[in-house]
Amino acid sequence: MRMADMKRRCITVEPACLHERELSECEQDKEIQIDGVLNSYFCFLAIFGIFNPIALSEDQQISHTNTNRILKYVCSFTIFFSSANFFRHLSTYMDVDDFEKGIPKILISLFFVQCMINTFVSNRLSHKKNDMFTFLKNWRKCTLTSYKDRQFLRRMSNLAVIITCALIGGNIVFFGYVSYRVDFFDNVIAPYTRADSLADFLKGVYLLVKVFLSGSWLGICGLEILITLLLGKELRIYIEHLQNRINNKNYDLEDLRQQYTSLCDLIEKANDMFKLYNGSTWVTSIAHILLLLYSLIWFPDTRHNTLVFLAHIFWMVAVTVMLLAIAISCTIVSNLAHKPTHILYVLPLRNVSTEYSLQYSTFLKQLTDPVGISVMNLFIIDKTTFLTLSGMLATYFVVLLQFKQSLEPATSSNSTSLTTA
Repeated sequence: MRMADMKRRCITVEPACLHERELSECEQDKEIQIDGVLNSYFCFLAIFGIFNPIALSEDQQISHTNTNRILKYVCSFTIFFSSANFFRHLSTYMDVDDFEKGIPKILISLFFVQCMINTFVSNRLSHKKNDMFTFLKNWRKCTLTSYKDRQFLRRMSNLAVIITCALIGGNIVFFGYVSYRVDFFDNVIAPYTRADSLADFLKGVYLLVKVFLSGSWLGICGLEILITLLLGKELRIYIEHLQNRINNKNYDLEDLRQQYTSLCDLIEKANDMFKLYNGSTWVTSIAHILLLLYSLIWFPDTRHNTLVFLAHIFWMVAVTVMLLAIAISCTIVSNLAHKPTHILYVLPLRNVSTEYSLQYSTFLKQLTDPVGISVMNLFIIDKTTFLTLSGMLATYFVVLLQFKQSLEPATSSNSTSLTTA
């Protein structure tokens, strides 16, 4: 009997062990690898020499030592190249004696500044352990996205690569056309001029250079938009989870608050990664828009030359759309981060314990604190940012237009008196 009992006991225990092993394997599969989801976009950035995806994994650094070393050298060369290109163009300001002729140089220099800062920020994300490496590590720990959504996130990353490549291609085609047709873009080959025999060759070389400059200009922008949209998805899943738990009356308020705290820490880490980029983008983009508006309103030659006019419109639309895309994606994160406040407001608080009341007050206070992606920690990008930016640009446009119109009668009267005399 004892032997039979032992056999039955072994038969019953063995399937249980196998079942537990299967469950543990399933639980491991449910952990979504965020860095794997973003791998296609990371490789896309590596093509332009502004990101090193191998540096995000210690195992890959060991197994791909030579590739990691090559990518480090390429990233360092890209930083040096962007900086040298900016200072090369900066030296041309010594011979500027007319502000109208100097505006194109200012615009191109602002573009070089933005590319240089973007290259620095992108390389910093992959090589500094406090940035993307820690961000992805923390994201894997607190993610609420299920394994079945992994393919959807991969499609988002692939779509971001396709859209960014299309924008870079459009930028190259347009500037390749106007650089050979419009004198306005001769500043890109400064200190050489259109009269030089190698002008056409230098413009061709610049178009090749502009491919990499456009990659650094738009690549980090797409990365921020992609990450903020994925953070927005995490927040939506958390809000749905919070609503379901409260509706079922099966929840621990402190556990829900801890989950929200983890997501807020993740958003704060994303803010640390992109705040420098946001600061430089907002400064250079607003400066681009203001200078382009000034040139369109103040100088008649800009409006009368069709290609120059179209170039101004194209550049202004491109910069404005990029700025709005960043602002919209960051606004989504800020709005969703405060949306649980409305769920907590409807919770009944009659006859609750002191501990529950304290947890509720702490959670509600945390939900009302500012959360989101900022511009150099000066202000968080939210829905009020659109009103502020739109009001500033509209005021500038109206003042500039009125000032232009106020000078036209005086100019026309002076010319009339000279003709009469």
